[in-house]
Amino acid sequence: MALRSGANITAYGRAPAPALLAVGTKDRDIAQVRLSEVGPGKGKSAKAGQNGDGMLQGEPSTPLIRFEGVSFSYMPERNRPPEVEGLDIEVEDGEFVVLLGPSGCGKSSLLNLVAGFLYPTEGRVLFRDKVVRGPSPERGMVFQSVDAPLFSWLTTRENVTFGLRHGAAENARIADNYIKMVHLAGAENKYPSELSGGMKQRVQLARVWAMNPAVLLMDEPYANLDAITKCDFSWNEDPA
Repeated sequence: MALRSGANITAYGRAPAPALLAVGTKDRDIAQVRLSEVGPGKGKSAKAGQNGDGMLQGEPSTPLIRFEGVSFSYMPERNRPPEVEGLDIEVEDGEFVVLLGPSGCGKSSLLNLVAGFLYPTEGRVLFRDKVVRGPSPERGMVFQSVDAPLFSWLTTRENVTFGLRHGAAENARIADNYIKMVHLAGAENKYPSELSGGMKQRVQLARVWAMNPAVLLMDEPYANLDAITKCDFSWNEDPA
């Protein structure tokens, strides 16, 4: 299997749920992402209770995501070199997998294949033993871009509640909890045009976490955050 320019795929361990695929260009990017940050009460240390293979003892090994001979090129008709070639991997429920490599090596393409925004040139991508044929709320995506993923006509709270289906009061309660978690309390009624790049990125994070998906796809999720906020996210406890 191969991604362009020597990217590495590293399994860091497992936690109860959800699975997490994270992307970074440097080791310190990945060091900022902890399993405890996928949502209040969701994660625990990747080292806790593991056996020698990094798996939690006593839990069955069930692939959540599977790549079978996957290759992908944006312009196969022009014989453009593939971004992803001959990829065969499995990601289990609760596994923490990191794609680490330089810009342009195919990391984002791989996440977009899992998300259902792109389709393989060859092979197939499966989620829970079904071929991925499009986006799903079970596969939450945090994008590199801070502007495109947010709805410009919705406030912070409305962006976070957009995909929730629990009733207005419960939706607002969940949204406010995650808005607080990403340190945006007080910005609930602001529109994206009133937010900085780092604040928009945190709205993305809150929205995806609020959906409680089966898998989190995080494409350099902290790239637009300042150093102080990164450290605060990495070491502070969840508010719930």
